[in-house]
Amino acid sequence: MCIAYYSVDLDKFFNSKSYLLRIYKNHNLVRTINFPISNPHFPQRTYRMADKCGRQEVAKIIDAEMLK
Repeated sequence: MCIAYYSVDLDKFFNSKSYLLRIYKNHNLVRTINFPISNPHFPQRTYRMADKCGRQEVAKIIDAEMLK
């Protein structure tokens, strides 16, 4: 059995200019992806892109585990 999840957080070190997507498998960090905020007036667009990518990456991990 595999536990896979993700988190999307603002980058706290560089004045919140990007979202960081962190993907975990069995409580271990597998991958970190940076999503720079391209339009400061609509940061929620970038958040939605990061969230969608996180859902897809977790689905890939779960699918790979199911095939084993």
